[in-house]
Amino acid sequence: MQRIMIGAVLLVCLAHRQSLRMSSATGTLKVGSVELRLVLHIGRESSGALKATLDSLDQGMNGIPVTSMSLSPSKLEFTVESFNGLYEGRLNPAATTVSGTWSRGQPIP
Repeated sequence: MQRIMIGAVLLVCLAHRQSLRMSSATGTLKVGSVELRLVLHIGRESSGALKATLDSLDQGMNGIPVTSMSLSPSKLEFTVESFNGLYEGRLNPAATTVSGTWSRGQPIP
C-alpha cells in the first residue's frame, strides 16, 4: 500500500457535493523514494452519478478511467480497474484535503 494525499483543490469539489459538475484535485503518490504527481478529474453523469478520470503527470498518462467512485462527507473511494487499483481516503474535518491509501492488487502491509 502506498500513501497518497489529494490536496486543497478538492475543497471546491467537496464543498459543492450536491451541485458538482466538474472539478480537479491534485495529489502525490509516494512509492518508495519516487513521487508521482496525479490529477483526479471528477464530474457527474447526466443521471447524477459520479464519474472521474485520473492523470499521472510524471508518467505521461492522461484520461485513465476511474471505474467506480464514492464520496461522502468523510470519505473518498475510487477504483481504477486498468491498474487493479483502489484508493481509500478520509477527508479532514474542513474538507480541504483527503489522505489515504492506494492499493494495487494485494495490499502490501
